[in-house]
Amino acid sequence: MHYRHLEIGAEMVEHEGWALPARYTDAEKEATRVREGVGITDISHIGKIRLQGETVDEALREALPDYKATPVGSVTISGDTVVARLANDDCLILTGQASVDYVLDSLRLDGYAHPVNVTSVLAAVRIIGPNISQVLAGVSDLDLAPLYFPNLSCAQGMVAEIHGTIIRRDIGGLPVYDLLFGRDYGDHMWESLMDAGEPHGLTPIGLEAMSLLNGES
Repeated sequence: MHYRHLEIGAEMVEHEGWALPARYTDAEKEATRVREGVGITDISHIGKIRLQGETVDEALREALPDYKATPVGSVTISGDTVVARLANDDCLILTGQASVDYVLDSLRLDGYAHPVNVTSVLAAVRIIGPNISQVLAGVSDLDLAPLYFPNLSCAQGMVAEIHGTIIRRDIGGLPVYDLLFGRDYGDHMWESLMDAGEPHGLTPIGLEAMSLLNGES
């Protein structure tokens, strides 16, 4: 997706070892458009760990002291770490780049659950704002309307004809959906979402606007 950002005027900065858009226009304007409509940002830099096995809950309690088991389809947050429960024996974990190695090492202490660092395998985009459901309705058959896909939910399914994982974790009163999918499909996903979002005012936003929105939490 890097060249797609450059094509639409992104000013890039280094962030956690990745080149990411700082802004496309003006951070305040981008944040305002998100509050009133919907925005999209590249979050491929976040750490991603797939944890599978019969003892995923035991492994997670070892790695995250305040972790509480949740049912399939739910999300739990421990500090800066997000755990999406995809199946009884399968979780997708999102965390900061600085925390990936620590979380991986802690999860391996259990010995029966198997963590794999999939940061370089999966790309990710974040869609944020009140018009989320109108955008996603054009690219997915999943019922992702906020009323039926509440905060701290997760699901797997097809978006823009690509299989992926959708995680909802709201920020500052705004619905936020993180979409994770195979890195090879990054350009296709970005373009599909931009096309679907054009009638609804979808705007690309950078790190600076996202920081402003995070500060409103």
